Amino acid sequence: QSGLRPSYGGCLICQGNFGRRLSCFPTVFATLLVGAICGSVQDTNRYVDRVLGVEMPRELSYLDPWISSNYNVTLNSTMKISAYFNPLNITGFRLAKRLGNCQNRRIGNRVNAACNVTFGHVVARANLTLRYTGRVFYNVGAVGTFTTIFSKFNATAQIGRPPFADLKLVLPLEASVKFTGLKNVPVSEALKKGFLKHLGDKISNFLVFYIQALNRAAQKAPFPY
Repeated sequence: QSGLRPSYGGCLICQGNFGRRLSCFPTVFATLLVGAICGSVQDTNRYVDRVLGVEMPRELSYLDPWISSNYNVTLNSTMKISAYFNPLNITGFRLAKRLGNCQNRRIGNRVNAACNVTFGHVVARANLTLRYTGRVFYNVGAVGTFTTIFSKFNATAQIGRPPFADLKLVLPLEASVKFTGLKNVPVSEALKKGFLKHLGDKISNFLVFYIQALNRAAQKAPFPY
């Protein structure tokens, strides 16, 4: 029996005896061409590993660590908690890894490579001048350590053209926070939540630059068309 069946990589192939294959060839010529260029799961995995493990560390040489300029921000307006950051330092975004197998789909004349990606050790550090409990504390150390950050990676390309890549974090982000230099003043939930919310906002800003670097990296690795 001859006909078309899906292959492991999601493309179509023609099956049957030798004579039936030859008669099938003209009618599915375009399909076989698509099958010749449609990447397998393994091809897509290798592509994402190359982007994350080889190209991105090069692109992030000036972004990890990411160091902000000095600035002032209100962490909690009700409790009148504000902080002067001098500066904020975020590290760990170059340590991205693929989680499980990727997917490779062809939609019209476009090929999409999609994958789950994790960041295992993102840490934000800052030296603060903190206005808190009606007092001003100088040289306060603040460290926010994020548990594993999950994200969705997508790269899409028209056949024969460079890919466009994107990355979206799976929210909410979870982190532990530690303050030093508060001279035995208890750390309130308002201070913790205000600091962590601010870190989330800063990471969102950082992702704009990260995705720009991701696009450059995605175009340097062989895309699984």
